[in-house]
Amino acid sequence: MMLNIDKSGNVTRLTKYQKRMATGGRNIIECIDGGYAIIGSCWDEYSSYSDAVLIRTDSSGNAPT
Repeated sequence: MMLNIDKSGNVTRLTKYQKRMATGGRNIIECIDGGYAIIGSCWDEYSSYSDAVLIRTDSSGNAPT
């Protein structure tokens, strides 16, 4: 999930990114085109393994499916 918040603390956009496994974002970077890169990890609750995740969005917060 990504929230955009204005200077007054109001939520201006809420975007959810659905994945099959549990996913946690660790860092978010605003890109020069106005989009975002979200870096994190995902894991299966029945396994001890995890994978790196990179979600790249456009300036509207939309990620390709």
